[in-house]
Amino acid sequence: MAAAIMEPIQNRLEAERVLGTGTYGQVIRCIDHGANVRVAVKVAKPEPPYRRSAQNEVFVLQNLQHCCRVVRYHDSFEADGRIHIVTELLQKNLYEALKDSRFRRMSLVRVRDVAEAVLTAIAELHKIGYMHCDIKPENVMQRGKCEGVDDIVMIDFGSVRKVTENQYYDVQSLWYRAPEVMCGLPYTVKIDSWSIGCLLYELHTGMPLFAGENEQDSMAQIVAVVGRPSATAMAYGTKTMMFDFEPSQTVDPYVLQTNLEGDDMSVTLFRDLLVRLLSPDESLRMSAAEALQHPFLRTSENADAHNNSMSTANWLSCAGGSPLSNATDDSSDSSPQHLTPPMPIDDWDCI
Repeated sequence: MAAAIMEPIQNRLEAERVLGTGTYGQVIRCIDHGANVRVAVKVAKPEPPYRRSAQNEVFVLQNLQHCCRVVRYHDSFEADGRIHIVTELLQKNLYEALKDSRFRRMSLVRVRDVAEAVLTAIAELHKIGYMHCDIKPENVMQRGKCEGVDDIVMIDFGSVRKVTENQYYDVQSLWYRAPEVMCGLPYTVKIDSWSIGCLLYELHTGMPLFAGENEQDSMAQIVAVVGRPSATAMAYGTKTMMFDFEPSQTVDPYVLQTNLEGDDMSVTLFRDLLVRLLSPDESLRMSAAEALQHPFLRTSENADAHNNSMSTANWLSCAGGSPLSNATDDSSDSSPQHLTPPMPIDDWDCI
């Protein structure tokens, strides 16, 4: 067995079936006969842009293996001019989990597990100088061994960019795209925070928050729900002429109470986290590392109510206001590949 494991991994793999196909190439389930385990092999297309993406992904995975919230990297190799990336085999992504449940809401307990895992992985990615740039339910997976934080894994680092590569505006899937990206402003790691806020809302409600058909539609929804992008984005963004930010609307801060279920304290804390992740002004938005300190993640469901209240009060005092002090969000539509028109604000069933 030891000799078999020492054999190059490409000689040990037997393909079983294709798990997925995308613009990047394919993911194939294989048996690693040397280690006697099933693995996932991502096969990148041979064209230069896909090769560079695969090389970036290998570099990032190699440098994030200390973080258990990142998919386990086994090896990589090149064959037929294509880079192959070998990782652990995971069970299903969170879009599939939502679909299997017919888009019923995830409990706040489960959403907290996802938040902690994703924020941890992304904070570690930011530490090494990269942004993920494509956070969405399809790129968060379940290991399937248990149900808790350890079950949630961040995948697909093929779209990563260095923090200095912040003027490419073909980043982020539309429904999870930060307003400063749409406006054409040089962006920061906080574009990942925006996507995480959209992700967490969608998991708890079963509905994507900003399900626009294009950037103009998405921006109109963002402005209606959480307010305008920053003055800097509107003044200096290279794409702001695409959008009509008038007429000015006063954002109803109670919109974020829509469709949230749980005990009063959990809902208050979750709403506050969403507010801080989904600030349309990127300078006011939380980073992933800051969000990890939020009491929604640091307070268990079974904690004493008095202690919860005290920690929340201390947090809000230090953070500068009530959970509704920043205008922000709630509601929408179905989920990727399940597009329906966004629900009018007047029809939202606020608490």
